[in-house]
Amino acid sequence: CTLLLTVIVAISLGACERTSQTPSDTIVVLVNGKVGSIDPRFLQTSLDVKLSRLMIPGLTRLNSETLQPELNLAASMELEDELTWLITLRPDLKFSNGKPLRARDVAYTFHSSMNGALKSLSYKAHRERFKRFEVIDERTIRLHLVKPVATVLSDLEFGVISKDDAEKNGGRFPGGFVIGAGPYRTRTYHSEKVLFETNPFYHGEKPLTAKLLFRTVRDDNARALMLVGGSGDLAQNGVRVDIIDD
Repeated sequence: CTLLLTVIVAISLGACERTSQTPSDTIVVLVNGKVGSIDPRFLQTSLDVKLSRLMIPGLTRLNSETLQPELNLAASMELEDELTWLITLRPDLKFSNGKPLRARDVAYTFHSSMNGALKSLSYKAHRERFKRFEVIDERTIRLHLVKPVATVLSDLEFGVISKDDAEKNGGRFPGGFVIGAGPYRTRTYHSEKVLFETNPFYHGEKPLTAKLLFRTVRDDNARALMLVGGSGDLAQNGVRVDIIDD
């Protein structure tokens, strides 16, 4: 899955002999900090952001090569005037639980992030940019801006969540099981061990790897030894080059 390249960096093992001890259908990623929230409204660390994007895509995304925004969940975006965008969703989008993704989910995602009671970390930025998301029909939203915003396309990379599943739990997702429409979904969630599995309802190309296991290993030396010993496949930036044999 090309998205994985934005999350982790492979560690070069040089000429080291290495036998993998990880499951054949799973990539084990060693990270140096615990996982916080995967809900896009409450992301705190760069690791949270990277994991969230594997599960919860937005209307747009950044092209990994050009770093320019491009359409993702949105099929089209039309600028009606300097303060108004008409957004049409891709047809037949579904969340990871099989429920349809509709315009009201998009509106709820942004409106809830601008609800002070939920204390979203995106509250200030979204209140400064977005006035409201008007639902026209199941696939169409009209975005009303507070003022002209040059970065609106990249701002809409913000992940879209399921309105119904969030509302039945007071606006949040208990236990870290956030419902999005990305290539992966949560199978098990603990702050120091998170397992993702492929989302069978994903609209895009199916990932090549069935499962991703993120394990927290804080010590640089321990991560390096796990990589060399085969109990880890990849590592987040943080293992020093000088402790890996040439």
